[in-house]
Amino acid sequence: MVCILLAGGNDSFNMVVPNDDDQYAEYLAIRSDLALPRGDLLPLAGTTAQGRSYAVHPGMAPVQSLFDSGELAVVANVGPLVDYVDALGVQNGAPVPLGVFSHSDQIQTWQTAVPYNRIAQGWGGRLADVCQDANAANGISMNISLAGSNVFQSGEVVSPYSIENTGDGAPRIAAYDDGSDFGAFRKRMIDDLLAVEHANLLRAEYSNRLRNAISAGEVFIEAITAGQPFATQFSDNRYSQSLRQIARVIAARDGLGTVRQTFFVMIGGWDHHDDVLDNQADLLPVIAEGLREFRDALVELNVFDTVTTFTTSDFGRTLTSNGKGSDHGWGGHHLIMGGVGEWRYYLW
Repeated sequence: MVCILLAGGNDSFNMVVPNDDDQYAEYLAIRSDLALPRGDLLPLAGTTAQGRSYAVHPGMAPVQSLFDSGELAVVANVGPLVDYVDALGVQNGAPVPLGVFSHSDQIQTWQTAVPYNRIAQGWGGRLADVCQDANAANGISMNISLAGSNVFQSGEVVSPYSIENTGDGAPRIAAYDDGSDFGAFRKRMIDDLLAVEHANLLRAEYSNRLRNAISAGEVFIEAITAGQPFATQFSDNRYSQSLRQIARVIAARDGLGTVRQTFFVMIGGWDHHDDVLDNQADLLPVIAEGLREFRDALVELNVFDTVTTFTTSDFGRTLTSNGKGSDHGWGGHHLIMGGVGEWRYYLW
């Protein structure tokens, strides 16, 4: 599973737009200055069971293509709930998720699937607590993050293994065994320091963790450099390069001894209280192209059918304009990609 967090609260009502006459007219009336011209939208193939048709943002042609081929679906109006509630229920004090319009609370709710309390274990981490033993015991977690520590991949036992989107991924000590004379000297010096036994528990634990990190990094780099190569080219931005690194890790799964993995990517900059149209014109094409590139690499590696890629965000935005942009909302639309065939209509 590959989780892509659009941090800040994506205005997904301009990512997926109703495209039949009456619903587009309602969208136009509600969104006012935030509405996208209907002639610019990219229609999605087919209709829902209710006879509705939809389109995507004009910058998301790769998403249109993936949807039309049955390799991507839209999950509409997703948001956290404690119990079923409508607008009247909210007014009458019905239970709603903790901090429902708060960035930090809603990111945490998405990552923990616990809407009524703040906990430190995410559902990816809880999954890893159960499944980690199916992977090789080499010090590398089945949960791999391209965005540092996160709640989603943190369990009672398992923590995410953080990698970088450049080089061979695993963070390394500068000039440690880098092939130079100085690197060899630095390695001997650090190894000698780490070989010291410490009576102090904090020092002993720090030394042990650093030794394990060095060992895991060596295993990781050896596996990823020997992994199955692929020719797919990725765009030169942090998001696409993160997806490229994930594809490399998946290609190295045999060397890593992994049968189950989760990955976490974050791309920020979605808190558009103003300039929604201009900001999304820059950001949404990047998301769409990265998904296409990632799909092509997974197909090349013959694993597209076994990988599910999905977006999350803090929350949706308001349908109405604040005069410059949109404010914090609740439910929103999300994308899910995988090679399971014609599944797009099951998720409307």
